[in-house]
Amino acid sequence: MLDMRSFITVLLTVFFSGPFLRAQVNPLQTGYDLLTDNREREARDYFAAQLTGSHAGEAAMALSFAESMLQNVPGSVEAFIKFAQLERDAARRNAYLDAVWSAGHGEMGAEQLAFVEEQTRNPYSRLRPLAYYALGEHYYFTDDLKQSRANFEKLGPVDGWSITGPFENISESGFDQDFGVLAQPGAGAPFTSKFGVSVSWFPVERLDRHGWLHFGNHLSTENAVAYAQTFAQSDRDQTVVFRLGNSGSVKVWVNDRLVFTEFHERDNHLDTYRFAVDLNAGYNRILIQVGATTSTGSNFLLRITDEAGALLPGLSYSRDVQRYVPAEGEKVIVYENPTVAYFEPLIASGKATYIDYLAFAQFHLLNGYHEESKAVLSEALARYPKNHHIVSQLIPLLRQMDDETKASELEQRLKVDAPDHHHSLNGRMKDAQNLEDWPQYAELLNTYKAKFGESELTLGHDLILAGGRSEAEKVRSLIEAGYDRFPASAEIAIGLANIASGVRQRPKDAIKILEKYLKSHYRESVVEELIDLRFKAGEPAEVLKLFDMMLEHDPVSVNTYSRLSRLYYLLSDYGKSQEMLDRALAIAPYSGSLYSSQADIYSEAGDKERAQAAYEKALSLNSYDYGSRDALRTLRSEAASAFAALPETDYYGLYAAAKGAEAYPDDHSVILAFDVQQVVHEGGANESRTSLLVKVLNPEGVDFWKEYTIPIYGSQQGNVEKVEVLNPDGTRHDASRSGADVVFDRLQPGGAIHLVYRVQDYKYGRLSGKFWNEHPLAFGLPSVQSTYSLLVPADAPFQVKVTGMEHTDVEPTRTKVDGRDLYVWQMNDRPGLQPEAVSPDYDDILPTVRVSNIEDWEFIARWYSELTYAKVRVDESVTEAVAELFADAPVNLTKREEVQRIYEFVAGKIRYISVPFLQSNFIPQRAAKTLATRQGDCKDVSSLFVAMCDVRGIEANLVLINTRDRSLQPLALPGIGFNHCIARVELDGEAYYVELTDENLPFGTGDWSVNNSFAVVIPRRGEAFDGTAGRINPPSRGVNATIREGKVTFEGNDLIFSLDNRVVNSVASNYRHQYRNESADNRLRYMQEAISGDYPRIELTKLEFGADLNDLAVNQVSYHSEYRASDPGNKIGGMTIYPLILSDRMEAPPYTTTQERKLPIDLWQTFQAEYYEQTLEVINPTGKALVEVPEGIKISNDFLDYAIEYTASDNGLTIFRTLLLKKDVVAPAHYADFREDMFRIVEADKVNLAYR
Repeated sequence: MLDMRSFITVLLTVFFSGPFLRAQVNPLQTGYDLLTDNREREARDYFAAQLTGSHAGEAAMALSFAESMLQNVPGSVEAFIKFAQLERDAARRNAYLDAVWSAGHGEMGAEQLAFVEEQTRNPYSRLRPLAYYALGEHYYFTDDLKQSRANFEKLGPVDGWSITGPFENISESGFDQDFGVLAQPGAGAPFTSKFGVSVSWFPVERLDRHGWLHFGNHLSTENAVAYAQTFAQSDRDQTVVFRLGNSGSVKVWVNDRLVFTEFHERDNHLDTYRFAVDLNAGYNRILIQVGATTSTGSNFLLRITDEAGALLPGLSYSRDVQRYVPAEGEKVIVYENPTVAYFEPLIASGKATYIDYLAFAQFHLLNGYHEESKAVLSEALARYPKNHHIVSQLIPLLRQMDDETKASELEQRLKVDAPDHHHSLNGRMKDAQNLEDWPQYAELLNTYKAKFGESELTLGHDLILAGGRSEAEKVRSLIEAGYDRFPASAEIAIGLANIASGVRQRPKDAIKILEKYLKSHYRESVVEELIDLRFKAGEPAEVLKLFDMMLEHDPVSVNTYSRLSRLYYLLSDYGKSQEMLDRALAIAPYSGSLYSSQADIYSEAGDKERAQAAYEKALSLNSYDYGSRDALRTLRSEAASAFAALPETDYYGLYAAAKGAEAYPDDHSVILAFDVQQVVHEGGANESRTSLLVKVLNPEGVDFWKEYTIPIYGSQQGNVEKVEVLNPDGTRHDASRSGADVVFDRLQPGGAIHLVYRVQDYKYGRLSGKFWNEHPLAFGLPSVQSTYSLLVPADAPFQVKVTGMEHTDVEPTRTKVDGRDLYVWQMNDRPGLQPEAVSPDYDDILPTVRVSNIEDWEFIARWYSELTYAKVRVDESVTEAVAELFADAPVNLTKREEVQRIYEFVAGKIRYISVPFLQSNFIPQRAAKTLATRQGDCKDVSSLFVAMCDVRGIEANLVLINTRDRSLQPLALPGIGFNHCIARVELDGEAYYVELTDENLPFGTGDWSVNNSFAVVIPRRGEAFDGTAGRINPPSRGVNATIREGKVTFEGNDLIFSLDNRVVNSVASNYRHQYRNESADNRLRYMQEAISGDYPRIELTKLEFGADLNDLAVNQVSYHSEYRASDPGNKIGGMTIYPLILSDRMEAPPYTTTQERKLPIDLWQTFQAEYYEQTLEVINPTGKALVEVPEGIKISNDFLDYAIEYTASDNGLTIFRTLLLKKDVVAPAHYADFREDMFRIVEADKVNLAYR
């Protein structure tokens, strides 16, 4: 039958072998060997012949797996049922049934049905509920609702729930948060949701058909925590068993005492968690917290039984608040899962068979324990590295775990090693489909059919092939044939109906096909298709009946009630429309979209007062409902746009009056207008409207502006109002656009580009209601007008700062607009900024308005602390990794040595992958995932480092960074404009800032771009914010330095240099990066290239690196170098003058070429280190004497200290040179003096020694 694939989910894997296990002489070992050797057909035949005797049950289970490997689902199901009949060991039978039976996903045939009925009498407590569940689903899908409900009721799910939420859970941050719910069971208790809305408890009148409480039916669950409570009345004091299945993380309290907790978000089935609970006589408060991100659902089903699994008759439940006796603390008593208790000792002892491993991995998978399932499969793959089925099962599991890299690697391996494996064939067919290579697709499909036979799956492939070849008649014949072969297939029934209505233009026949299907089956997709056909046929009464059918099958569907309301609305039955919405609101009372729909109904009915109230309610529940805002303005006869009240500019007039190229001889274009209007609404939602008008003056300007990308980020939605080209002749035409990318085609000199676009912000959680922005008032190009308008609610608090080199005192005009405050900053007719060498980022130079309503940096620190809380949480895999890392460590390690070991592991073993650090990418992956994948970006590796330090009891924190190579001013006010993440660790009372993305960097030194960067240290949850928010330059990092000491001798007319060099801290990282993994020949070549500019003829004769090149525990790299400069001297008047080239000499820098500067000098860009030191002992050439000892010089200013000293000796002289960088930005006011000092240094570094 169609749904037999759903009846049993089996894992197609093959497990361990080896001579030491073969010696145990399992009677079925021959069959297992065939399976592990990828000889499934022979294995199937072998096991089929072993279905008698004492091992018949085991043979039947092995046969079931073999048939499944061959894609024979009916055969696999038949063998599975035989196993249940033949296996004599009850413990083994029940463990296997529990492990591999995925019960309850569709219709069943007679044999399957009889098997499931038998399991309802199985005394094993985990199987009876699964059987009732499977029967309930079978009768639901065969449209026998009475039988379906009767079986689901036998599960005994706890009901009588009230719920509240949603609360913030982004990055799983809500799991241990106290939202006040535990302390406030009262019906009217107020809580604040993740949207900043006041919510309280509300009743859940009905669970879903199975007995699950799906929070998603009632409130938003994405990145949310939700709570449910009920009051259980017990007729006596008793200890009971809670049996819980859920999706998401979960906590359970009984009478305010914590009785169960599971941090990991899992999708599992009935009774996955079992734990003991003490109930008092009378009422007992049961409170359940479920947390979900985007990776799971948010639901639970709770059953309360005795230890044998029998439902307790003396319990009843009430959603009304009842008196109960509170308890304190926690009492968590979790029962071991009997299936785990069966398989785990077998595997640990080494006595497990192949199918024991197979079943145990499947058990973990069905219950959402992906890591555990992966561990079993990985062990199997290690023992049987050539087994294809293990690989094929790891691939989808790894994808579920978001390890796409490893999954793709294994997938490619399987395609090479087993091109005809079913997984490979399906993948190769998908590749051929993407390439539209239909001959290849057909060849692969024929191979698949020859090996695995025909099925509904191959019918799908046949349809894809026929469609790709545009064989319409073939498609029709395939669907018609499939309708007879697979009568329970909803997809085929819909396909046949589509042929009838679309191709043959006989919609009545299509209706008959679907109605016939629904007489013996129920699928919502078929009802939806029938609704569409009835609606097109103009049969609203029939459509309404179909909606009633959907509600009968799913009475808690808010979507169905909402759609039914819309239908009544279209039929002008506003009363019925409102009734349906009221039912939806009873299920989801905090849904703003429902109130918005309600407002539409009232508005259409002419009831403006109630419509206005409904829109206002919608906005109170979701400040970011911009559609309701626009509708409310229309209803009030106000301007249709939120920007209508703001100043308008005649942009076409501005272009017409613009000056031409002669007015801007040094520029390729002029910005005629860059205007941003930002409107902040009550509740914090904000939207902006940007207008950009640029006139291009020459072909260079055309090339510069012909393409443009509208900046829209992850938490925003954009709407483009206008993108056009203004032509010099007065005409204009639309530009080409694809999403946010614009091409201004046919743009010509003298023309202009004109863009107008709107951006709406959506922020939730801690950032809900927060806004920040920046707007330049001048540019590198000349500008005519730049305006920033900010409209906020009256007296709304926010901070403002104008940054830049000048005009930082510009003040806004402030006026009232409809009771709100309007601030306008504007600058007009500004010249362009001419570029100068080694200047800071223009963002630091140009006058820029910056606004933010974020109170302070502590807010940002707390926000990121919550965001990353779960990601630095220590779990078993992190603990195990740390234990392994320190397994061979001496017992007396210092804390610094411990941190050094962790640092070297993370920096050296975890591959750094750069990811853009935008708002949508602030959340690191879990430390456990970074460990598993061995890769991550800066926030991932930093989180892993912090978690591993936690295991060793070492205090560590994450640190958000805006690196020194970026502009300094974007974080002049609190915001989230960071681009990097590092860690901080406390050692002996001193803070070390730890860069984890550079494996060559010595511990604690800090990358050159991190020094003097803007940093915010993130407190751990429960810790106080230490106030670190600003430039960091900790003493612990040391000084980035280059230190050289050596000797210069003469051989004839040649200079021989022999140098011992040490590069320290971040400079050491640069050297390790270039030389560490290179051959000796390459090292020589690279160093030769590095010194080649010193002399016209220079040869590196020796290069030896110290052991510290490979020792990351050392903060330096040392090397010895020797080189020869051939005949560099110049003979003048009986003297020979030798230029002595210093290794780190200062040459004329590009920033000193002009007499004056208008922009600062950013020295940071031109220095590799902060401190340079070189000592050279120069030995006089034989028979010659130094004519004159050069005069030393010392230079000191606010920015650097320089000195070069010469000390004569009997046989020569010693040169000692130092340079220390003190400040790295030179303001224009200091330029003249600094320039003169730089000239003196350049001259002083030109060392010439004269001999005669």
